[in-house]
Amino acid sequence: MSSLGQDLRYAFRAAVAKPMFTAMVVLTLALGIDANTALFSVVDAVLLRPLPHPEPEKLVRLYETFPLAGGAAGTGSVSALRRAAKVDPAVVLRAE
Repeated sequence: MSSLGQDLRYAFRAAVAKPMFTAMVVLTLALGIDANTALFSVVDAVLLRPLPHPEPEKLVRLYETFPLAGGAAGTGSVSALRRAAKVDPAVVLRAE
């Protein structure tokens, strides 16, 4: 235990002796921890958590392409898509 105490006292004295170096080390650690937290939050929300829908495996995204307009994509009305494809009305379609 005395070895740990000596090491901590030495680290504190070294940190006080070079305040700019200490500030840069603390700032670098803080930015690294913040970036890691932000990245994990995005991965957790996008990849790890299930979709907030009772049956997410049944969700689909419908779109159509217009080759004469340069391949632009668009979405039709939900009622027209349901009539044309006889989509199950329980499927939730959301416009983006």
